[in-house]
Amino acid sequence: MDTFQGAMEEMLDNVDEMKDKYLTFLTDGQVFAIPISEVMQIVQMQTITPIPEFPVYARGIIDLRGTMIPVVDLRCRLGKMELEYDVHTCIIVLSIHDALVGLIVDGVEEVATIEQENISPPPSLGADATTRFLQGIGKTPSGVVLMLSAERVIGSDIYSFSM
Repeated sequence: MDTFQGAMEEMLDNVDEMKDKYLTFLTDGQVFAIPISEVMQIVQMQTITPIPEFPVYARGIIDLRGTMIPVVDLRCRLGKMELEYDVHTCIIVLSIHDALVGLIVDGVEEVATIEQENISPPPSLGADATTRFLQGIGKTPSGVVLMLSAERVIGSDIYSFSM
């Protein structure tokens, strides 16, 4: 994960290189993506302090070098079966409108280039949990990638906590 983190930091230094770049990661065997411009860092799992009255999908907060960051378990948010965290489980720290929020995922894959012409709108199936968090469906040489809207996944309850 250290070389991956180094590559991410280099990319974040050059905004032009972030165009069409997405961090891909796994949850419940599916490949998801978030724009690299929203990713601040990736950290290994650590102690999570539960917060009373947080939504069930929000596990609590982590202390990341003195900054309290709320964390959301993507597996739980998508209504998937809960699994024990393992060595691949990590937290993607996102910056959404200058607020830091963590997203717990099963594992990180890569930084992929997905050009706009290879992104289709998500299917329109109402407010179903499998589609309301999507902002598109990406096509890559290795297959289909579900493009998440981090803001919708995090939710306004958590987003307002981190402001």
